[in-house]
Amino acid sequence: MIEYKMLTDIEDTSRIILQNGTTLDALKKALYDAAQEKGIYIDVEENQITSGGMIRKKVYPCLVISHPEHKSDYYQYCIMLTTDSTRTYIELFRKGVSRLESKIQYGGKLSRFLHGNQYEIEYKAESAFYNTLKKIWESFHD
Repeated sequence: MIEYKMLTDIEDTSRIILQNGTTLDALKKALYDAAQEKGIYIDVEENQITSGGMIRKKVYPCLVISHPEHKSDYYQYCIMLTTDSTRTYIELFRKGVSRLESKIQYGGKLSRFLHGNQYEIEYKAESAFYNTLKKIWESFHD
């Protein structure tokens, strides 16, 4: 289970309305198909997001998207599925940390001097992965 307070909102994303009755399995298949079409590999796992305390606890189903080779050092993305009486919604959140971004951000000039182009090359690959995921998210708006 993932605690809601551990998630980060992502700028420039909005809640998307889907056809009522859309399931996590259908969403998972659509994500895999879109990733394959864009030429990237992703892992998608089902999980749950919890919010509230013991009295008003809410549990939402979600999908956690990660890079298969960088599960612990890239950000992960959570797609939360919510429903009301007539609609199904999905919302996108970020989870975890980017270890490389932290190294670059907190290591400063010394880190870039010592590791030079290696960090830059790795960061470009990581950014490309995130940008492709953003394009996949945007395709759900269509």
